[in-house]
This record gives sequence, structure tokens and C-alpha cells, in this order.
Amino acid sequence: MVTARSSITCIAAVTALVLLCLGSVGCNRSPSSTSAGTTKDQGSISNTITSQHPSPGTETTNTANSEPTTIPTAIPTADPTQVTPTPAQTGYSALLAAYLADPVHGDNVGARALWLNSGDWHNACVYVASEALRQVGCAIPQQTNYTPVLMQQLADRGFSKHTDLSALQPGDICFTTDEKGRSDGIPTHTFIFLGWAGEGEMNIFDNQMYDYGSLYHPRLAGLSNYMDDPDRPKEATAFFMRSAP
Repeated sequence: MVTARSSITCIAAVTALVLLCLGSVGCNRSPSSTSAGTTKDQGSISNTITSQHPSPGTETTNTANSEPTTIPTAIPTADPTQVTPTPAQTGYSALLAAYLADPVHGDNVGARALWLNSGDWHNACVYVASEALRQVGCAIPQQTNYTPVLMQQLADRGFSKHTDLSALQPGDICFTTDEKGRSDGIPTHTFIFLGWAGEGEMNIFDNQMYDYGSLYHPRLAGLSNYMDDPDRPKEATAFFMRSAP
């Protein structure tokens, strides 16, 4: 015979079991994401100055934060397959020349640099040069984004400074004058020299996709204006840095 006390005990047990099951359903829900993008690795060195082109002190930012899954469809206007290190050339400069001879490698560098600069080609020249160097084993910190900082990073790794542009070799890292044309000021731009396109005109690799539609394009060694527009100057090349043998 079932007593009243037994009935109450059974009802309590069933109620507890139901409550336990309901609680376990809630625990199995996947936690919602709290971040829309991937956090950038800031590395061990912090650079507090964040602009390098066209003028120090400003930086354009947008909301593209995710790791690139595709590469830009940049078609070189110069012929990068003709970029070859000279017989006497060694070190990272020679490695850069050989690496960037393949435009697919150049596109990969561009995609990574674009992501590091939040999806903006402007103010990305140091990101492009630094990423190319990292791809050939030169450990420039990932957050490097300012021309004087890149210059110091190169000097710390045995790169030497040269002002005789006639001695340029593929893979050399070039720096321009400042906005006032001074060679001893803060360079407004940096790029990688790939070869001579003609007298006074270089084939280079840089970030200026917004002007040329390609990371590979010609650039005059001296001061010039893009499309003859005085509001869009291309400062003269002041010097270059070359890796130690």
C-alpha cells in the first residue's frame, strides 16, 4: 500500500529530476562571441608613434580587422620576374630581390600588410616593407609602422646606410626626404628597390596601390608630382639601407 508520505517523497524526487534536466540544457549553450575580429599581436616592443606616409602624426583607420583569407588581385605594371640580385649581392637584400621576383609572393606580402593596417593602403609603406623582410627571415617586429623606427630596426640588424643612388641593388630598402625636401628629416615614405626602369626611374615595390593599381610600379628617383598634381608629391629618394653580407 502506498502511503501519503511515500507519495510526497516520489513527487519531490520527480520534481528535482525535472529541474536538474532543465538546468543541464542551459549549460550546453555555446557562449556567444565577444569580438568581431582577430586581435593583432602587438609583440614585445611597443611603438607609440603610428604614422609614416604621407606625413608623420596622422593615421587612417577603418574597421577591417580579420586575418586575410584571399590576396589582392594586383597585376604588376613592372616585370617582377626580371628582378634578380646582382652577383655580388648577399644577405637579406638578395633574399628580398629573389622573393619579390614572384608576384604571388608580393601579393601575399600586400595582403598581410593590408590586414596589419586595418584594411587601408594609405600609411602602410612601413608595414609593406617590414612584412617583406619578415617573409625572408628578417625579424622586424610586427607592429613597426613608422619610418624612423624601421630605420633603427634595420641598423640594429646590421643594415648600412648609403646615399649614392647609382649603387642601388635590387632588394635595397629606400627612404625619401621629408616633406620639406630635407635628407636628414623624417622620411615620408619607404619602398623596396627592384631595378632601374630607365634613366632616373626605378622599379619598386611599395603600398601605393591607391595610385598605381599595383604594388609593383615605377617611381622617379627625384622629386615628382603624381599626375602632375602639386598636391600629390612623390618626395625624392634620399638614401637606402642594405643588409650586411
